[in-house]
Amino acid sequence: MDGVLADFEKARVASGLPADEFKLQLGAYRHLDELEGAMDALSWLEASGYDVFIATKIPTHAPNAATEKLLWIEERKPHLLRKTIITPHKGLLGEAGDFLIDDRPHKAHCDEFAGTFLHFGPLGAYRTWADILAFFKGLGHHIAEPVAA
Repeated sequence: MDGVLADFEKARVASGLPADEFKLQLGAYRHLDELEGAMDALSWLEASGYDVFIATKIPTHAPNAATEKLLWIEERKPHLLRKTIITPHKGLLGEAGDFLIDDRPHKAHCDEFAGTFLHFGPLGAYRTWADILAFFKGLGHHIAEPVAA
């Protein structure tokens, strides 16, 4: 979620704290801004027939992060709340035909994911949601144009 749908880095920079300290702060995940294009992209993927889930990892020693992340999702995509998985091991999710979009491949065992891993963000092959959508449109699976979230 954070770093893919929510702009963790923007909030962290605004706090003036290093990431390891910021993520432990009460409220760190509750009011993150959406990343540009994320909600429209999720809507497009769903309209195109993809079964979208949200997988997120909570930081060690930050139990409040789970609740804050769930509240964040509930406010933006409430129907995905029941399809949100909190796990320290994203590599255990999915099958060969599935996709995982994540910004931190070295965290949460993303390298063990059985399907296609799409490295998202400034250091990834897919830097923006426009890049992600271009990938999926290139698969020829889409059935609709993007819709507003």
